[in-house]
Amino acid sequence: MQAVVNPTSPVSPTEAKPKWPPLHLLPPPMRLCEVKITMPDGSMGAHVGWYPCAVDAVLRAIEIFPGAMRVGVVVTRPERGGSDASR
Repeated sequence: MQAVVNPTSPVSPTEAKPKWPPLHLLPPPMRLCEVKITMPDGSMGAHVGWYPCAVDAVLRAIEIFPGAMRVGVVVTRPERGGSDASR
């Protein structure tokens, strides 16, 4: 089967190269997560950091604090539309 070629195209199909690398070669987008833990003695802690997803943030918290009674994560979404100056 032959590829369909646009005769008016200035670039031949063999010369055309993708502008961006394939998606599977790109690193995953990072998300800003706030992780909160509660220990058995009632002490609490919080951390804000960049993670590929919320599950990774939870797994990392459990890895560091294996005795934690509670681990919670809030994922922050970037705001759309620019700055907060108009609010």
